[in-house]
Amino acid sequence: MSAHMREHEKSLRQTTLVARKLVKLACEQCDAYFVGRSNLRAHVRRVHLGLKYNRNVVCELCGKKCTSNASLKYHQRTHTGERPFPCSACDKRFPDSNQLRIHARTHTGERPYVCNACGKRFSQKPALNRHYRVHTGVKPYECQFCSKTFNQSNSMKLHVKTVHLKLPANRKKGQNAAKNEGGN
Repeated sequence: MSAHMREHEKSLRQTTLVARKLVKLACEQCDAYFVGRSNLRAHVRRVHLGLKYNRNVVCELCGKKCTSNASLKYHQRTHTGERPFPCSACDKRFPDSNQLRIHARTHTGERPYVCNACGKRFSQKPALNRHYRVHTGVKPYECQFCSKTFNQSNSMKLHVKTVHLKLPANRKKGQNAAKNEGGN
């Protein structure tokens, strides 16, 4: 093959790659966009259908099924205690770079997640998701004993513990001290 033809084919491959990156496929069920059809399909299966990857990667120590060799490697750090990612601002260490990145926000004050209803900002996406239930009124957690619903899992757990199991609520040290001083 001539050098000219090789250059021409390379140019066509790059043009096709750039064009593919510009075309974003929208998920019909949420606001997410994806570069490739396979990424969109994986998103729909995982997020909207609740299906896990069918990878057969299993932890030999506990039997947990992982989605990839990389996720198995991260999971195994829960057994080994390995924390190879140190924080540059304090002496904490983390098992993966994502946890370190999220932790770093405690030092920088970065809050990249914004509630579109009230503008309140959060450092982590799950915190924004929990907060958003204040606006929507969604209560996804239901007591198995009385069917009362809650917007946070901890509220439901406390309800079960104190109402149905008749156990005392664990109070923080400051609350116990204030209660004891006020009651005596």
